[in-house]
Amino acid sequence: MPEPPDQHSTRQYLAQLLAAYERVHATPQQGPASSSFDGQLQESVLRYLDMDDQLLIRAGSRAVAEALRHARVGALRQARQALRQAEDAAKSSGPLAQALSHSFHAAALAYVECRAAQFHRAHELLRESLDADARLIRECGWGVLVAHQIQVGHNVMRLRAKEGNVLGAAGTGAGLLAFLEGDDTAWPITDHSGVGDLAAAPTELLIRLANQIMGEFALLCSRYPADNERLLVAMEQHRRASPSCSRLPVCHEWLAVKRLLVAGTEDAYLSAATDFVAQGIRDAPVLWYATYGDVLGRWRASRRSAGVAAAKELAGVLQSPGSLRDQFRSLLDVTGLPESHGVVDDYLCK
Repeated sequence: MPEPPDQHSTRQYLAQLLAAYERVHATPQQGPASSSFDGQLQESVLRYLDMDDQLLIRAGSRAVAEALRHARVGALRQARQALRQAEDAAKSSGPLAQALSHSFHAAALAYVECRAAQFHRAHELLRESLDADARLIRECGWGVLVAHQIQVGHNVMRLRAKEGNVLGAAGTGAGLLAFLEGDDTAWPITDHSGVGDLAAAPTELLIRLANQIMGEFALLCSRYPADNERLLVAMEQHRRASPSCSRLPVCHEWLAVKRLLVAGTEDAYLSAATDFVAQGIRDAPVLWYATYGDVLGRWRASRRSAGVAAAKELAGVLQSPGSLRDQFRSLLDVTGLPESHGVVDDYLCK
């Protein structure tokens, strides 16, 4: 007897999802996008400094990385100590290198203060970082630092989410994306001394930043499923300023998939989701992983036996040792999200 059409369709989608997962899982992946971004940005700036200052900046960067590792596991005293050592090392450098160091150190200390629930102080430090970048852009012509300002803006988005200002976080992300798409008036952070010109930063860096910001939004949606409609409305506001959205195709492909999920158009959603993951990670790993989590959640909530069966089979693959669950956890750990395991477990393990 032929299968009902909906059951046959569900099995087709499951097969496509598993095939896409196996293709990516079998291919060695590059390191986290955030790590390569930091390296690219630093190398773009260091060429302005003499060799002694370059060495001091690199030493400070290693100290900052150590501080962040401590902070991610809650060792805040050790994190602050590492940052103090980095600041002390920077004092022997020239004034420009000191200003650059302060920008990066202030942003790192903001993360430590956020972990300590000192949110007001964290906001102050992020503004200090933005001001230091603005000064170097204005006085020295180091225009590439606009990329660091956007990264700091992403941290403001995270901080607002951590404070519980969920819609504010989504609005910050929308403003950042609109700015990245060319709307100079959309910059969403006030009370600092200005933001640079996008034309001074490599396009690759800007696209990577956009993918990270949309990934942050995907995690926000996962933490607040009941608010997904309102969050989408907030994020979609940036389209009014940049209706073509042509600069950031992966971000907007994912956003369109998410909209179909929230709208409840199941067949259209599953078709779009399988198409999205079939194209590979494309330097947007959080969006790729989150799409699997969303499909799994959709099938688990299904009233159809085919959907429930597909959820069980998909979960078995995604939760096996060394598979998507562990990769997703590792990715979120190194990008500074201490609550990441809970997010992944909510997606994949309920």
